[in-house]
Amino acid sequence: MKILITGFDVFKGLDINPSYEAIKCLPKIIDNKEIIVMKLPVVFDECYKELEKVIKKEKPDYVINIGVATSRNEISIESSAKNIKKSNIKDNSGNIFLNESKIINNADEILKTSIDINKILLELKGYKIPSYISNDAGSYVCNNVYFYSLYNEKQYGYKALFIHVPGINSMDIQMMNKAIKIIIRTL
Repeated sequence: MKILITGFDVFKGLDINPSYEAIKCLPKIIDNKEIIVMKLPVVFDECYKELEKVIKKEKPDYVINIGVATSRNEISIESSAKNIKKSNIKDNSGNIFLNESKIINNADEILKTSIDINKILLELKGYKIPSYISNDAGSYVCNNVYFYSLYNEKQYGYKALFIHVPGINSMDIQMMNKAIKIIIRTL
């Protein structure tokens, strides 16, 4: 089994992005699962174009995208992504979408993960890691890459999941890393 796991580059004044810091030191093998780590740009649409290149090359069984939600205090397991592109802040290329637009025209409004997120939540809770299931991945670049990842599951034969980690003021990188390892083992 092969798992492609992504974090994001820094953005909007963050010195580090915990989504990438928490995964960059993952071992190459966890429970006989090959782990491929990738850093994504914080750029609408471009993030998935970069991801898609690696998906085509590596042919993973799972694509797990990790992002940061500095306003949250727990690990957020995202159940779905919305076909919405909107932001009041610029991405790292200066793109801003003040008016709501579609990520993919003629696609469903909401796409849901097929991964058993309740099982993941129970595992995290069993290890006393603050976590919950979220139904809102936002409308910024995190939601953007998650929607593309879910939309292209069948085409590339993988299952997609998005996890938001909190800011480093709410949880240290070591606990985030532990949570991600638990999620990988649970798949």
